[in-house]
Parts: sequence; C-alpha cells; structure tokens
Amino acid sequence: MNLKSITFFIIFTILAIEVLQPKYHPEINWKEISHGRFTIIYPEDFKEQADYSLLVAEELYPIIKDFWKCEINGRVRILLHDSSDCFDEDSTFFPYNRIRISLYPPEPHSLFGNYTDHIRDVIRHGLNRIFVYNQGSKTLRFFRKYFGINSIFFPTLFIPGWALTGISAYEEINSNSNTRFHSPEFELILKKVVKWGKFPPLGSLKSKLSNWPGPFSPNIFGTGLVKFLSSSVNKNKIREFVKNYTSHPLPFRFRGLFNLRFMSMSERFKMVFGKEIKDFWKDLEIEIGKKDVSFPRTLTDTGFVKKFPLYISDGSVVFFSENFKSYPGVYILRSSDKKPSLLFRKKSVKGISYFKEKKLIYFAAVDMFRKYYKFADIYSFDLDKKKVSRITRGERLTYPVRVKNRIYCIKRDKFGSYLSYFEIGHPKINIISKRFSLLSGLSISPDSGYISASVKTGSGNWKIGVFNLRGALKGLVEYGGERAFSPVWKNNDELMFVTSLKKRFGLVSFNVKLGEMKVYNSEKLSSFKYFDVIGGNMIIAPILTGKGYDLMKIDLGKMERELKIYSFSGMKEEDEAEVEVISDTVGSKYKALRDFSPKYFTLTFREGGNELQAGIMASGFDSLHRHYFKAKYLAGLISGRSNYYLNYIFNGFPGELDLKFTKFSDLNRSDEKGEFFQNAEKFTASFNFPLFKNTDSVLSLYTDIHFEKGVDEFQDTLENINTVHNGIRTGITINSTDIYYNSISENNGFNFNAVYSKEMELFGSRYNSNVFTLEYSQFISFSKLNTLAMRLAFAESWGEGRRTFYMGGISAGNEQSYSGEKLFGLIRGYPSGYFSGTTGFSLNFELRFILKKIERSFLIFKSIESLYVSLFFDSGQVWKERMEFDPAISAGGELNLVLYLGPLRYVVTGGVGYGINPEKSPVFYFRLGSSF
Repeated sequence: MNLKSITFFIIFTILAIEVLQPKYHPEINWKEISHGRFTIIYPEDFKEQADYSLLVAEELYPIIKDFWKCEINGRVRILLHDSSDCFDEDSTFFPYNRIRISLYPPEPHSLFGNYTDHIRDVIRHGLNRIFVYNQGSKTLRFFRKYFGINSIFFPTLFIPGWALTGISAYEEINSNSNTRFHSPEFELILKKVVKWGKFPPLGSLKSKLSNWPGPFSPNIFGTGLVKFLSSSVNKNKIREFVKNYTSHPLPFRFRGLFNLRFMSMSERFKMVFGKEIKDFWKDLEIEIGKKDVSFPRTLTDTGFVKKFPLYISDGSVVFFSENFKSYPGVYILRSSDKKPSLLFRKKSVKGISYFKEKKLIYFAAVDMFRKYYKFADIYSFDLDKKKVSRITRGERLTYPVRVKNRIYCIKRDKFGSYLSYFEIGHPKINIISKRFSLLSGLSISPDSGYISASVKTGSGNWKIGVFNLRGALKGLVEYGGERAFSPVWKNNDELMFVTSLKKRFGLVSFNVKLGEMKVYNSEKLSSFKYFDVIGGNMIIAPILTGKGYDLMKIDLGKMERELKIYSFSGMKEEDEAEVEVISDTVGSKYKALRDFSPKYFTLTFREGGNELQAGIMASGFDSLHRHYFKAKYLAGLISGRSNYYLNYIFNGFPGELDLKFTKFSDLNRSDEKGEFFQNAEKFTASFNFPLFKNTDSVLSLYTDIHFEKGVDEFQDTLENINTVHNGIRTGITINSTDIYYNSISENNGFNFNAVYSKEMELFGSRYNSNVFTLEYSQFISFSKLNTLAMRLAFAESWGEGRRTFYMGGISAGNEQSYSGEKLFGLIRGYPSGYFSGTTGFSLNFELRFILKKIERSFLIFKSIESLYVSLFFDSGQVWKERMEFDPAISAGGELNLVLYLGPLRYVVTGGVGYGINPEKSPVFYFRLGSSF
C-alpha cells in the first residue's frame, strides 16, 4: 500500500463517527411538546412528566448558560421512556442535542441513589454535558453551521473521558442542589482506594480503568479531581480551561507558517492552572489521605460489587456479584470454603430471599419482555436440584419474600410502585398498598407482623415505610432527614436500616414498639449499603475496600451507639406528593422525519478486496430509531472506480424492514486468471423478525427478496463473466456474543447464521438455482481479557447457474451478509478472491491476548487503550466440479491497536499471513476492524 493510500485511510478513519439509538416497542404511541429551544418526546400516558420536564429544562437552561457563558447550537430533545426496570440515562450532541431519561427512578442503594428529583437532576447533568460539548470558537461554530455535526468540530469530545465527566459535573458540584455528586459513596471510594494503596496512575485514567471501580472510574476520579480543583484554585479556571481547549481545536501550536509543535493535554492544563495535571493528581492523593498500614479481615477478597448478602441456615452466605470482567451471577460462600462458588449466572438481580422449609432461594432479575422491554420478574433456585425456575413473566416484580404459600413483592406499573403478593401456583398479582413513586428493598418481620420497604414519595427523599401484612402504611421512619434504605428485621420488633450521612453511611436500629432509635457509630459501618442479620448482634455486610466490596462479619455488641427516642405513634403517614404543573401545552404526534433528516457528512471507507475505497457518508435517524438511513459514495484508491451504498431501515412495527441498494467494485486476484474486478449491483428488501430475545441472546427469522447483477472483469484475459441472481432467502440467526468490561474483543458467547436462498427465473434470474450458507463463531474468555475465537463457514450452491464464492482475504466482512459474498474472505495468507468455487468451507482459529495496556491519549484520539496480539490459523477450500480434499492453509500473526475516537472504539490492525499450501510468499496487510 502506498503512502497516499495510508494517508487517506488515516484521515477518514479519524473523521468517521456513527452512533445508533436504542429501539422501543412499536406499540408505544409517542407524542411531543415543544417550546423555546426544547422538544420533549414521551409516551402518550406520560404527559404530566413531559410538562414537568419542559418546565425544569426551561428553568435550568438560563442558569447553566450563565455558568458556561455560551449557547447550545440548535434544539435540545429530551426523550422520556418507561421501557426498563433499570434506571439509565445518557446525553449527546450527535447527531443532535438529546437527553434520554428513564422514568424508573434510581434505587436508594445505587451510586446515584441520593436523587430526590431524578428528572431534574438528569436534565441538569445532561444540559451541562451538552454545554461542554458545544463549547467552541467562532471559527468552529462556522464550520458546524456549514459542514454539519462532525466530531472534528467539537474539540471537547476529545478531552479524556474522566476529565470530560468531571468538567460536565462542574456546575453541579458548585451548585447548592443535592445531586448525585454530593453522594458520600463518591468520596468513600476515593478514600478507600487511597488507603488500600490502589490509587491509580494518572495515565490509566485516560482510558476506561479495568480495575475497581470499573466503568464508574471516570465518574469517581474525574469528579473527585474537579471537586478538588474547584476548592483549591479559582473556580473560574475550569471554564477557562475549556475555553482554552476549544480555541486550539487541533493538538498543535503554530510557531510560524510551517512550524507546528504538538501540544499535549498536560501542556494545555499547565497553561491555565500553572502546573501540570499530574502534580494536581499527586496533591489529590495527599488530600484524601495516606495509605493505611492495617486492613480489616474480610471473608472474601475478590473485590468489585457485591449486593444483597443473605445468611442461610447452614451458615452459608448467598450474594449477587458483578465484577465487570466476567458474567455476573449469584454466588455462595459456604462456611467450609475460602472462596465463593457460582450458583447460577444472572444479570440485574433485584433482591434475594431464602425460604428455609423448601431450601429455595427467591430472587428478581431484569430480562427482555416482548423483545423490547427490560422488565423484572421473579425466579426461584432450588439449592438441592441446582435449578433456576422462572415464576412470572413481564409482571415487573422485585424483592420477593415468601411467607407460607404467598410471595410478597413490589409491583411496578407505568404510574408507580405498590406492595403486592401472589399465591404459589396462582399467577394473579394482588396489590395491597397505595401507590408510591418507587419502592425498594422489601423485608418481612419473623412473625409476619410487619412489612418494611424503602419508600420514595414524589420528589422527597427515601424513607423506611412500615406496613402491616395487609399493606396499610403504619408510618415512615428516617434518621436526620437523610436517605434511608435496605431495611432488615432483626426480630419481631426491631427494624434495622442503612442511612446516608454527609460523608459516610450509617446503621440504624429502630424498635417499633418502644419507639427507640439506636445509631451505630463505627468506621467499619461507614461504607456498606447492604447487610443481613445473623441472629443476636451479628450482621454480615459487604464493606468497601480498595478493590471493591468484600464480605465481613461485624459484632454490633462491640459498636458504639447513641440512643434517640422516636415515638412510633408520632410517625405520620405521608401522602404521595403529586407534581403539579400548570401547562397549556398540547401534545402532538412525534415528528420523526424532522429528526430523520441528515445532520452531518463524514468521510468513510470500505475494504474493496485488495484495495481501500474512500468516500463520503451521510446518515440520519430519529430519536426513537424507528427510521434510519445511510448513504455512501466511495472511490477505489487504486482503481478510481465509483461505489454506492444506500440503506433505509424502518422499525415502526415488530421486526426490522431493511431496504438496501449497493453498487460495488472489488479488486481481486485469482490464482488462475490474475487480477479482476468483481462488480456487483444489488437491491435487497429484507425483514428481520426477533423470535426470541433476552438479555443474553436473540433468535431472529430472516427473509428477503433480492435482485443481484454481477460482472467479473478479468484484466489479463479480457474475459467478462455475467451473472444474475434474483430470488428470495430465508434463515435464522442466533447471537449471544458479549464483551465484558474492558476486554480486547468479544470474549463470550456465539453467533450462528443459517440461510437458504432460492434463485428463480420467475424473478428474472437466468436459471433456477439454490444456495445454502452457514456461519458459526464462538468466543471463549481465558485469563481475564484474553480470547480464543473460532469460526466455521460453509456454503453450497446447486442447480443451473450456480453462485460462485471467492476465497482469500483479510476479513470476513464488517457488515453481516446473508448472500455469502464475504463468507470465505478470511484466508489471510492469500489475496482477496484468490480461489473460487460453488461449494466450500473455511475454518478460522484466533488466539487474542493482551500485550500491553497503553491507556494514553494522543493527537485527537480520546485514548489509545491497549495493544494485543492475534495468532491465527486459517484453512479452507472451495470446489467447482470434482471435490478433492486439498484445503488451503495459512498462519500468521496480527498486532492490534485499540483506540477511541470520541466515544467510538476502533481496532487498527497490521498483520502478516503465510499461505502454506500451496507454497506462497507472505502477505502483509493493514486493516481497520477485527477479522471476525
């Protein structure tokens, strides 16, 4: 590849950016209200929340605008949804300003659980982030106006993620509002990381940390440093830094017309703050505190996240664990074991309880429902049979506790949460309480006299509700007006719960009959959020260490405590606070086509056989991702031939309608006839319908009608081979692949496609023929980040006018193809199109292992994360007539660089493959993206 080709490749790789939106069930009737610069998009049943969101957005906008001293370009869309029983949020400027808010509030024990009004706080944080993204000089704003929303015109996108998160939270940090960044857990994690000697080097923060606290690292450390800077230097310096950063959109300083000097992030920082960022990083570590010389003894030492510890009768402890590097699940720590054992895999667990009489563990977990919703349901696990059974489906139930033949739980609907129960064997859900904004953490006293749960009323803080078994609220308990959660009954009269204090958490015991409240004061109890009582005065809880949460037994009898008298009769029942919004707005149907229009143009690329093709791309999608289009024009860097790609996807009903037109010309080299162009012009109308979908995998039915014309132009023999393949296809696809946090590639699960195609004269095909293709990929994780990847591909064409498959090349294709055109494109010791035939197979084995964690930013890349090596073995064969087994074999290695451009992950690969049979010279190549 010549220097010109490499230069073009690097340029359009840097500029390419594309983000897809979540999909929502087509049955939802979406509405919108617009006023000023805001458009609120919402399901029609949530008009009240939409009005409130508009009111909050218009109230906050001038405050945040005054703080950042700039304007936001264009409108801001705020999307409200209730499609999940897990709180989530995001905000972006691409391809338009948008904030997405889950109407399921964060639970009280979550990292963001100190929300009192989560809609207000999410809008506040989202607007702050969008204001930071929109910072820029007049020159940059000119380019944005006339050249669209392209990442190169938004320099703050390339600030390292941890710093960008902290800067985006800067206004919140300096406000008087009780936002999540004032949660004690943020400071506790920093404190424990320092005291346990786990404070990371600054360089590792320029990427996603693989160590604790995993994906929360940018939030924790970025916010921690910005909070430290805002208190130790002039508060306006953060704003000045952002302005300075955007005034130099490229990482260079001009010293004369032809004299450029690289300007690092650290140098930019020093220009504003007077010293390098690494010096402030050291100061932050000193400010937090020095390393401890002694640590408490814990029952586990695995770190990361542990939730819902449950002490069962044989002395074992059951808990839910997430470690970001492997599949989450429920574990058991037996009294005779030193390490916990996995009972079963499960994501997003919400509550665990134990029914001693049947040795059953009950729990709730979030899974896919009707292919689009993520709802929580109740499961049981038999400790003797080691079997998980699903009890409900799509009922939105959490925190199950069994009492005799009833399972009490929390029921959620689109209006709020309720206490409820159902009988074993009878699916009817009985609601027994009034409505609350959200309920969490249900617990029942040993004599079944009381139910307790964390209660959120309106925009108020979390309290502990005490109910009778009929669901009537006896009263609400709290300590000091702070967040109260995780209730557990110590005995029939004494209720214990966790409370959030200013800089730590605390344990409170409340006697329902005596009205006495005891508050335990101990450093050991300062950082835990979940616990269970082990009879008497013993509890077991995950306490915070430098590498996460580990289980610890604590004797409460040895703890200091203060006694407060709290009259139970004085507890008053609080009514659910209704949000009163005076609004004359009228909701109208969501205008998808307005958002669907193209908002940006960017350079793009394609691997066209043995040449790279560069060009320009435009795309657009609406906020709901019901409509999506992509248009590309590309030219071969060697051949100069034009290539076209037009694609429209509609998700307005179950399944996905995909209309695609392509006109490509690939430069190949045959072993028999030399160089040739494989020209193809295709139109496909396909429909992909999900038959089954959960959080782990999806099974889909694929069907299409296609019209394909092809011409193979052989340059040496001047021979042209024309083909016409028109017909229909049908098949199934299964995808259960997963990529654990910070892994170098997919490292779990498999992907399977089996497709049958019928080419028919009735549709204009020259002959009636048949094609069957099969592709299977498997990914196996080992040694944490490393992966063994395997792939099998098979295809057969029969009948007259059979389809020809080409074998050889460096990639199986970045886009899924059901026609089999790139099925055998991964035999890396040979050029693209080297072998051809009508039947064939290929086997690929790849060992991917980490070489070095780099985690540094460079030029406009947000981070260069890691370097990993792939050792591969490829084998395959295609036949035309007589089938003699004589497969081509190649082996070699690749060096892969993982980097981030803004939020997007890229893999840049250089490799060499050697074709062993027949004997050939090595093939050196360069690729963007993984092999498969």
